[in-house]
Amino acid sequence: RVVVSELPPSAVIMAVGCEKAEILSTICEQEKTVITGVLSAVAYIKEDKTVLAHVGDTRIYAFLNGEIVFRTLDHSASQLAVTVGEITADEIRQHADRNVLTRVLGATETVKPDITVLKNSDFDALLLCSDGFWEYVLESEMENAAQSSATAKEWLGKMNAIRLSRAPEN
Repeated sequence: RVVVSELPPSAVIMAVGCEKAEILSTICEQEKTVITGVLSAVAYIKEDKTVLAHVGDTRIYAFLNGEIVFRTLDHSASQLAVTVGEITADEIRQHADRNVLTRVLGATETVKPDITVLKNSDFDALLLCSDGFWEYVLESEMENAAQSSATAKEWLGKMNAIRLSRAPEN
């Protein structure tokens, strides 16, 4: 099973046969296209482990029993500010440099995604989302929605309602 966020459908097929760090670069090479400024998150789930790859400020969250047990770190100036202690993680959503990205797919000829391998027994749900989602839905709200939902569809519906109530209309 492959779960993909913000990649073309043909990328799903190509991602299945790729090894870890080659996932995103192989997709671009085989697509024979230059994609500028694309943010990506990929989860390749196989037997007992899942390989996560991400670039940009798209995030991957892993949940166990409705609680976040893992989150990718953004490739952004605001995440760097959190890392060095200039701001708190709670302040990242309002930081002036939150849209200044340090790594994106297509900005250079090659890109190195962050790769994480999780044991499937360590989580029971994954959420792959862009900054247009996580900037408006707090982690505590993601957890509350997960804990109070009987299905993934219900969980996503609750979080999307929160996002729609806060996000500016585009």
